[in-house]
Amino acid sequence: MIVFGIVAAVITVVTLVVLLPSLLRARDKDEVSRQGLNVTVYRDQLQELDNDLVNGLINQHEFEQAKQEIESGLLHDVAAPDDKIKSIEGSSTTAIFIALFLPLFAGFLYFELGAPLSLNDGDEVTATGLQFQTEGQLKEIVQDLRKAVTESPDDGETWTVLARAHLMLGEFPQSVGAFREAEKFLAPDSQFFADLSDATAMANGGNMQGEPVRLLRQAIELDPNNEKALWLFGTAAFEAGDLEAALVPWRRLLGLMEADSESARTMSDNIKQVEAMMVNVNNTRLSPNPGRVDGTISISDELKQKLNPDTVVFIFAMASEGPKVPLAAMRVTVAELPLTFTLDDSMAMIPAMRLSTVSDVILTARASKSGDAIAASGDLQGTLEGVKVGSSDNQLVIDTLVP
Repeated sequence: MIVFGIVAAVITVVTLVVLLPSLLRARDKDEVSRQGLNVTVYRDQLQELDNDLVNGLINQHEFEQAKQEIESGLLHDVAAPDDKIKSIEGSSTTAIFIALFLPLFAGFLYFELGAPLSLNDGDEVTATGLQFQTEGQLKEIVQDLRKAVTESPDDGETWTVLARAHLMLGEFPQSVGAFREAEKFLAPDSQFFADLSDATAMANGGNMQGEPVRLLRQAIELDPNNEKALWLFGTAAFEAGDLEAALVPWRRLLGLMEADSESARTMSDNIKQVEAMMVNVNNTRLSPNPGRVDGTISISDELKQKLNPDTVVFIFAMASEGPKVPLAAMRVTVAELPLTFTLDDSMAMIPAMRLSTVSDVILTARASKSGDAIAASGDLQGTLEGVKVGSSDNQLVIDTLVP
């Protein structure tokens, strides 16, 4: 704390020595854009980062982290109104006022709004600006960034920040479009390709195959330790049913995480589940499972009358133990009930996760008023637990209101 105070005091004195002579001289200046100043500072910071990377003062991973923090800072700054700044005419009164009250005011703001306690325990308080923006604030930022790229359409860095803001808002096609504009003016880095892959997959309904995988390969070639790229690359392999391929990047990612952290524990659990699935797949090859569940689904006349005949009904099976991902699913309507159904391996959503890889499942039938497969308040559903794979006499009744 004492060392910090001394350093802060020295910096304050130096600042005043630089500022006061200018203030004591009368000088009028042209109006300038506040956002223009922000972008200028932003570009200078990026140039310094580039120089540090070229001179070997930082590595690629540190470069990308610092770059993201700078971009987040720009997002925060452009959210403010773009007013004009005009210097006040210098006077001795102004100079004296600043000399006396600037240090006191800065100290007051720090102890009121800053993190003075962190000076005592040595913890560094860091936060990415975007993580603390509300949806409304992000939308305002997007509007400001769109105005900025309209005025400077060749500003690749601003296009990149706009793309990431769209990504956070879940506006995936717009995010992809902004990334592609940025690519025209930048030499993309590892994080750029990882984020573009994410946006591209989500814009395609969450499908990671094809272009998203190609982009992830580029990201990992540029930085083998890019955590987001490693996670998504493993996810893409998992979705494709290649469990062994999924484990390679996920194990590498686990090795990069801080031991005993929540992220490391979650990643470790995912790896263990995939390893268990591989054992199940191997056991299935040795002792084939029928990979099929049959039964009937019905709904009471009273509840049926409360639903539109076109209301979608989802029928799916999930493993009793392990990842809660549908092993097989089908879709019908309320008008078709009662119905005799069959779920089998041909209905698997992920090739490596099929009915034939488990011994028993949980059957669920849900009438979705919104037409969405995710349960929502007001939906009606029925569930059967402990259903043996290969069984046929299963009576599934829709009789419960989703709270």
